[in-house]
Amino acid sequence: MPEYKSKFMRRWMAIVRPIGVFQTYLIMTVVYVLIVPFFSLKRIVDPLRLRLRGDTYWEPRKKQEDLTLERYYKPF
Repeated sequence: MPEYKSKFMRRWMAIVRPIGVFQTYLIMTVVYVLIVPFFSLKRIVDPLRLRLRGDTYWEPRKKQEDLTLERYYKPF
């Protein structure tokens, strides 16, 4: 590599590295302040009903009115 490119590259890296470090801290701070709490609050709701509410996980079957042979052949 020619001498002038080597000097330019070292100067460029000396200038750009602190900018990259600052951007990394900024992006990670935004992620941990805004995005992680959102998902932790969403987890509290327990959408999959994974928490045990009684002695068993059993849920009674919901009544289905249209259990016919036609519905079997055309489900949608």
